[in-house]
Amino acid sequence: MGERQCLNGKWELFYLENRKFKELSNSVCSIDTLEKSNISKIEGNVPGNVEIDFQNAGLLSDIYFDKNVLEVQKLEKYHFWYALKFEMSETENDRKIVFCGVDTFADVYFDGKLLCKCDNMLIEHEALLPKVESGSHEIVVHIYPTILEAMKFDSTPTENASIYNFASLHVRKAPHMYGWDITPRIISAGLWRDVYIEELYPDRINDVFVYTRSLPDENNQCMMSMFYSATLSNDDITDYTISIEGKCKDSSFAFERQMWFNSGTYCFTIDNPYLWTIKDKGEPNLYDATVTLKFKDKIVAEKSVRFGIRTIKLVNVPFNEDEKGEFVFLINGEKTFIRGTNLVPADALHSKDKERIPKIMDFVEDLHCNMVRCWGGNVYEDNEFFDICDEKGILVWQDFSMACGTYPQSDEFCEQLRKEAVSVVRKLRQHASLALWAGDNECDEVVNRGWSVGIKSDPNNNVLTRKVLPDVIRIEDPSRQFLPSSPYVDRISHQTQTQHLVENHLWGPRDYYKSDYYTKSKSKFASETGYHGCVSPESAEKFLSKDKLWPPLDNDSWMVHESSPEISDRGIYNYRIKLMWNHVEKLFGEVPSDLHNFAICSQISNAEAMKFFVERFRIGKWDRTGIIWWNVIDCWPQFSEATLDYYFTKKQSYFHLKQAQQPFCIMVSEKDESGNRELVAVNDTNDELTFDYTVIDAESNKEIVGGCSTIGKNEKINLSKLPADIKEHGLYYIEWELNGEKCYNHYLYGEPAFDYKTVMNWFEKFGIFKAEGFQKG
Repeated sequence: MGERQCLNGKWELFYLENRKFKELSNSVCSIDTLEKSNISKIEGNVPGNVEIDFQNAGLLSDIYFDKNVLEVQKLEKYHFWYALKFEMSETENDRKIVFCGVDTFADVYFDGKLLCKCDNMLIEHEALLPKVESGSHEIVVHIYPTILEAMKFDSTPTENASIYNFASLHVRKAPHMYGWDITPRIISAGLWRDVYIEELYPDRINDVFVYTRSLPDENNQCMMSMFYSATLSNDDITDYTISIEGKCKDSSFAFERQMWFNSGTYCFTIDNPYLWTIKDKGEPNLYDATVTLKFKDKIVAEKSVRFGIRTIKLVNVPFNEDEKGEFVFLINGEKTFIRGTNLVPADALHSKDKERIPKIMDFVEDLHCNMVRCWGGNVYEDNEFFDICDEKGILVWQDFSMACGTYPQSDEFCEQLRKEAVSVVRKLRQHASLALWAGDNECDEVVNRGWSVGIKSDPNNNVLTRKVLPDVIRIEDPSRQFLPSSPYVDRISHQTQTQHLVENHLWGPRDYYKSDYYTKSKSKFASETGYHGCVSPESAEKFLSKDKLWPPLDNDSWMVHESSPEISDRGIYNYRIKLMWNHVEKLFGEVPSDLHNFAICSQISNAEAMKFFVERFRIGKWDRTGIIWWNVIDCWPQFSEATLDYYFTKKQSYFHLKQAQQPFCIMVSEKDESGNRELVAVNDTNDELTFDYTVIDAESNKEIVGGCSTIGKNEKINLSKLPADIKEHGLYYIEWELNGEKCYNHYLYGEPAFDYKTVMNWFEKFGIFKAEGFQKG
């Protein structure tokens, strides 16, 4: 890697409405022409989003407060120019400029001349710079209005999405930005990731990919592969050698080969290796290595690489007449139960992602998650996110960026998606945590159910996820599997129109947390499921004006933060506040008349539902094999299913889920046909565990059952049957001691409606209610 010149920092930001742009007679491709055209300007930031710069300049109020986000929609018809003057010295070597994130359609000018064009927010763009003399130079990036650019594409009757998202189908930009039920409509613009200039040395290593071919054999030796690609300045290729040397703890290796071409794949072995595995199963061991390029024994280039030795296999057997159906991850050959969460945008304005991701992932780890699903309505997270997952032993399920729509099948779109996929796969494939590539979010379901165009069709005819993407994975990342969609509708499931898919998004009836829909589902794996929970009063006061805090129904500010891009009865997302209201009314029989108590009731409803979902799947181990709940955190201040609000304030569901996802946990099953409940222990670790346990009735403080037991690694056992319910409503408090540490769980039993004060007394008695942001109540 050559010397880098970082161009992050303060830029000039020019802006002009499209109707005025069309009146310009001259090209605006330099700072001088921008100034002479009398185009308005403010200070811009790189990385950044135009909305943040407009806020800083006083042209927009805080867009996350009250209904201010609706004002952002006026920027959808604006052109923006980012401009920078900088010093650059002369060099004999080539140089390239790299834009790590351009949102979205842009022309890039260097010293007034067109350098390159950009049309994809989701990948990096780079271009060679011309040879220059030392001195002052300038970059101007003209960003066009995305909505207006999208109108230039031809659409067909088979393409469809929600009313807000139709403009997204041809445009490679994060789908959520057009408006979603979890994100506001902010069709942003900006240079949202780093910009830098890199010197290109004549000899350089362009790419390295190290992956596991086989786990340790009887001699405790594993087989690895290394693919490399290099630029060589000398025609005498066989005078070059390429080597890799690295270590992890006291395990080290070194391998060197003569080169016969500028790219290739070599195999090498590592003796007595340390394996990478997920948290609670062992250590996520990582090897730090250096790849060295030599010419006649002189080092001419080096590249650092980090890798984990592990295998990940997904066993995916759809339901049919002959098979039971299966969907289970094998990590290093061992069945692994997945306890995961969905990651939606870290922030609705993506230049803020980088500062939020480390804190988010600390919470994911604290919640005992061993997988994160990167949802298909989002951007692709950067290397820093995957580095954290590598180090923490958290698997990543990565969707490609398509969601809830029927996308174009044209040759032009196929080629654009192919280029995007190649860029993303090459960037991320080195990470040990990356477990699975998935084609999209719910696009199979949209087609299979006829949700978009009103006509059911076979999603297996989707050339994007049945041809373009799997071909990229097969060629660029032979170490990983590809799932066409989430949930994936195979040909048999489409033909039978079954509601039971081995991997599914279990939303179903959302007005009662223990609906039969969740217990009767045959799905082995749930990759989405969630339930609404109100933010705390203290958080609500940060984004709602005082006169809008209460009541929530028929409240336009609450409607905007549920997240509706319009204040209208026609808004497709404006059902969500009433849904949250119904949750409370169902569970407690009535709805409190103030925000403080409403928020408590809503958070208990949310927490008990989420805990129910997770425990039902864990109690079903191995018939059930994993659950990835929706979702860990909000990307802006809103009312949603998230367990952390935008301000990182923990809802009660955070604490309930932390209980339910303990690697070893004791849980209570639902009633069987005889009216009995089972006390169940689940062990997701690789250790045999011995433990003492006690179940206490919250009302009487009497011990119901107790004892001592041992459970094998990765097992589930039934401990005992619980007696018939002591009364109509109650709470069992479960305690156990493991390795000298006391742990707990609880189970709220009975059918709604519960008495709010009684439940709160139980929760406070055992320290169960811990939700943050209620101190003023």
